[in-house]
Amino acid sequence: MADGSDVLQQARKLTRSSLLKLLKCDSPIKRQNLILHGLPTSAIDLLAERRVLLREDLKRFVPVRTLQRRLLDGVLSSEETDAVIRYADIFDLAVETFGNEEKANDWLRSPCRALGGKMPIDLATNSCGAADVER
Repeated sequence: MADGSDVLQQARKLTRSSLLKLLKCDSPIKRQNLILHGLPTSAIDLLAERRVLLREDLKRFVPVRTLQRRLLDGVLSSEETDAVIRYADIFDLAVETFGNEEKANDWLRSPCRALGGKMPIDLATNSCGAADVER
């Protein structure tokens, strides 16, 4: 099975939409394996370059001090990987819904009345909030 580094090697060659498809994996087993092994921290740069998850937004998913340790270790934890992939799914859905990355990013970072005045990106940090955003 492929681990996170295999995904990263493939991801370096991809566009934003292709990167998101890769993170979704082509099977639930591969996705689960990626989550269990953890996403290499170098993938953070790829996600930022492709404007999927901006560096300044990462702290919503991984606390700053924890991220500093993860950068030294070279891999995100399973929980952090799951959160980043979950957010990438929401970002992809927002791009499909709003038609482009700029509008998707604006919506994700703006208070939403349907979400109790909260920003979708803030709710996306856990599975319950992410489910609300996806609805």
